[in-house]
Amino acid sequence: MTRVQKRNNKVKFPLIMVCLIFSTVTIIALNLNMDFILNNNIENRELYQDEFSIYLNQPDLTGPNITFIQPNLNYTKIETKSYEVIVNITDENPPSYGNVRVQISNLTNLLINASMTSSGGDIWTYNWENLSTYVNRIFYIIRVWAKDSSPNGTSSLSEAWYVYLDLPRRINLFVLRNILYIITVSLIFAAVCLYINKKTR
Repeated sequence: MTRVQKRNNKVKFPLIMVCLIFSTVTIIALNLNMDFILNNNIENRELYQDEFSIYLNQPDLTGPNITFIQPNLNYTKIETKSYEVIVNITDENPPSYGNVRVQISNLTNLLINASMTSSGGDIWTYNWENLSTYVNRIFYIIRVWAKDSSPNGTSSLSEAWYVYLDLPRRINLFVLRNILYIITVSLIFAAVCLYINKKTR
């Protein structure tokens, strides 16, 4: 081996050592940085999952919001033989059929407790029929109960709305017939009396 080759070998050896040391340090640094990133991502993901689980398990404590459309005023007067009760019900978990009920009572007794029908969107209706069979000229109370479709099924009861039943008075046929009978008999009696009066003159 010549002197030049020995000198070149002596120069190469330190360079090789420096390269090896630099490579080792670089690999260690990259591994440490990768571990930090992975651990940080895992911690963030676990924290997010915990927060998400808390959010999912949060119970729904707010019942449906019930707003009357018809009647739109308290102490409304009803003058027809049927009346449609209409309400707007809003909730993040809208109620399903059977979970919206209308309750109609007089001042003492519950008379109707029936399911309302969805008309699409947030609108629910109930057709109150045969009003002529109810006691006329008194107040009735209308309330609506609704339960949402959340896992814990939160419910609400609306405020009481008063309506006054004021149907036109029906003519009693029996009384009318008796009145016509009395008028007819009176006319006949008056005619007989007039005839007799003429004969006696």
